[in-house]
Amino acid sequence: MALVSGSAFHVPTPKHFYDDFYRSREPSETTRIWLAATNRKNFHTVDYRPLKISPADGPPVPTENAFAALLSLGFLGFYVIGWRERIPDFDTLRPFDDALVPLWPTEGPTTWPPRRRLDEGGLDQLADALASWGKTAAP
Repeated sequence: MALVSGSAFHVPTPKHFYDDFYRSREPSETTRIWLAATNRKNFHTVDYRPLKISPADGPPVPTENAFAALLSLGFLGFYVIGWRERIPDFDTLRPFDDALVPLWPTEGPTTWPPRRRLDEGGLDQLADALASWGKTAAP
């Protein structure tokens, strides 16, 4: 988050996301963080998307109320999502169960590396899954 908020370009994330993060100094209960392994030593990815999570049975929300960020540096990838108000539907991430290792919230010991490493296409698919995820939310 600090890399995005300190950028020279306009950041489309509402300021309250940064305020909450700054106050608590740790991810909130409405944040999920995963680690991923890539198959490229000299490759990096940055994909940041503000999202509007609307109820499936209601009108679209007027402003962004969630975000998704994908960052990879060499063999290591980070995948972060955060939201306000509505819990997202995590079903769009099931195709990546064997490629993502939960980091936050902590669920106890885990195994590294994950069973599957993501290549450029897999990282693109993960980022695109977020775009479809932003159209609906679980009740």
